[in-house]
Amino acid sequence: MPEQELKFYVPESSRAKLEQALRRGAVTQTRLRAIYFDTPSRELARQHIALRLRLEGQQWVQTFKMPGDTLISRLEFNHQRSGPELDLSVYQGTQAAMVLERLSQPLLMRYETRVLRTLRRQRVPGGVVEIALDQGCIQAGELQLPVQELEVELKQGRLTALLDAGKKWQHPHALILDLRSKSERGDQLATLAQKLQSQEVQAEDARPEVAQAAVAAFWQPHLSQPLVLRPEMTAQEALATVMAACMEQITRNAALLAGVDAGASRERKTTEHVHQLRVGIRRLRSAWSLFKGLCELPEQTAMQSLKELFGQLGSSRDEDVLLQSLWPKLQAAGQPPLKLDAELPPEQPELLVRSPRFQAWQLDMLSFIHQPPLKLGSAQPPLEPKRSSLKKVLRLKLQGWHRQVLHQGLRFETLLMDDRHVLRKRVKRLRYALQFADALLPRKKIKPYLKQLARLQEVLGQMNDLVVARHRFEAMRQSQAGAWFACGWISAELKTLDATIRSGFGQLAHTDHCWR
Repeated sequence: MPEQELKFYVPESSRAKLEQALRRGAVTQTRLRAIYFDTPSRELARQHIALRLRLEGQQWVQTFKMPGDTLISRLEFNHQRSGPELDLSVYQGTQAAMVLERLSQPLLMRYETRVLRTLRRQRVPGGVVEIALDQGCIQAGELQLPVQELEVELKQGRLTALLDAGKKWQHPHALILDLRSKSERGDQLATLAQKLQSQEVQAEDARPEVAQAAVAAFWQPHLSQPLVLRPEMTAQEALATVMAACMEQITRNAALLAGVDAGASRERKTTEHVHQLRVGIRRLRSAWSLFKGLCELPEQTAMQSLKELFGQLGSSRDEDVLLQSLWPKLQAAGQPPLKLDAELPPEQPELLVRSPRFQAWQLDMLSFIHQPPLKLGSAQPPLEPKRSSLKKVLRLKLQGWHRQVLHQGLRFETLLMDDRHVLRKRVKRLRYALQFADALLPRKKIKPYLKQLARLQEVLGQMNDLVVARHRFEAMRQSQAGAWFACGWISAELKTLDATIRSGFGQLAHTDHCWR
């Protein structure tokens, strides 16, 4: 049966207050021990599927979970068992059976969880939800990962009841939205345990490097994933599909930035997580531009909030680029000593994504994606092309964007710096939009065109980083003579990039257009 739920990480500072609030209603407490199974090559995990045996009080329950139609839904098959032994015959004639029949390796125990669940059933406007506070750990080999999470599951009623209930628990307790299930976290931990165990067969001097790489893999940021738009979709359905993919990238990176599973590594490098979070935001804003005028979009206040967050995260990224990328190059070129004090310290990304405003914004976006637009307070029916015209209207819009980019790009040398900055954003927008519409376009033509756009986006990004850094050094010239060297070196680099960019737009103009 379908399962719809929201999952939140509970920060240490919120746990006592949250448990107290939960106990204001009638609660039950149950100790749960679950054993998760997969093949040695993770055939189930790679399909985002979980197979477990769980002891619930005195009763063993076998559960098979697989992805549902939305970010917050899963298909779940439960069967009572007399003991901790798998019985795959219970899935005969179901979707689960088809998955299990294709496995090429035997199922083995991979990790287990032990939690104390405090459960409360709550009637809310529009339905009934279950609020479950799980406290315990995930165990894989000798490694443990703490579990401190609140699950809000819809048991009866409309999806709005679940989302509204999630908001009411999230805000007062500073909860962090986390799309990952225990099974996904457990699979990551088991993979880490296997890699660390492999140190034993490595040469003595190689073991630290193996351990470091394994821990880094546990913390890897979430990259954008492919998506498919179908010609028969309405524009509203297509927008919801694109937004769901963007929100997954945003929410997963934000949760890691906010400190979920921070105990897995004492020293975390979050620069790439910030970058991927900003990529997710840029992709989402590009989607809104692509579908503007074709269907209903989120409220203007929600879109403005995201724009502001993008700018705030940018100040942190600019500092990282200067210190980690540009400054070593300047030093290698002979940069005299220079004191790099930030004029204004950038806002910490961790605090930005933990903020109640951002966490509430994420729930608002999930509401928009999973609810019919007219039920979100829209006074006017959305603009909607005929089902058969989605492919046509998107291609026409992309063609217009292409012409706009070429119009500016082919006279790049005449553009003022502000106009170059606008052009850079338009190139990004066009590239992301083409990736969204990939399945609706001729694949043989879109690949070389996208490749050329990616090259332009990269060099335009380098240009922007250098311009931002030059402004910083220009402000330092009167107080530190060494800043003159940095400004001169950057100007020379920009001159070289200008030629590369002009050539890139010339090549783009002669690349076959994928909408012809």
